[in-house]
Amino acid sequence: MKNAVILIILIALVTCCTTKKEKLDLEEICKGIDNSHNCFIAIEKYQLPLNSENVRREKDTLFLKLNNGKTKKIIDKTEETNGDGCVYYNYREYDEDLNSYILNVQYYEGGDYLLINKAKGDTALIFEVPVLSPDRKRFLICNFDISGYTTNGIAIYRIENDKIIKEYYADENWGISEAEWINNDEISMEKIEYSEKSGDFVKTGNVKLKYDKNWHY
Repeated sequence: MKNAVILIILIALVTCCTTKKEKLDLEEICKGIDNSHNCFIAIEKYQLPLNSENVRREKDTLFLKLNNGKTKKIIDKTEETNGDGCVYYNYREYDEDLNSYILNVQYYEGGDYLLINKAKGDTALIFEVPVLSPDRKRFLICNFDISGYTTNGIAIYRIENDKIIKEYYADENWGISEAEWINNDEISMEKIEYSEKSGDFVKTGNVKLKYDKNWHY
């Protein structure tokens, strides 16, 4: 595999959503590690013993215990079997509010997150860590990366009957910063655009995304 995304870049790409404090200190766990995949391995190594009753690894496979008594298996696609199409999964954490496991996903280049509902194993591939709505029925994810290396945009999901349902997605041509829930049906965010005058990205105004039968600005 080519060198994975450098960790400094991974963290520096603006995490546009306002989140609760991380349960684990990524910077501390990954201190001295400049390779994102090795960072994900270190996080998994730290986290597995804390949830060993529900999550375990055997070689290239993660086993995740579900509430229905079944076990969800997530298997790596290695360089040996998939070449440039390799995909590596590493356990990140269990989110009690979402009743879901979150895995780091590493591709040949770039990465995502895999959300796995613990009730029945329903999955959603997402591009950022989820931020829960006040009523805990939805979550939003967003990312700011105009370079195109990772997804630039916002998505909203609904959790209904243990299913993860995508309600809205927009791959914007402008950046999003400081996105947060105002209430269960409204999200506030700062719009970021490139300024030729300053030669940098700057905030150009506040934008609100509202739900009224569907999501719209």
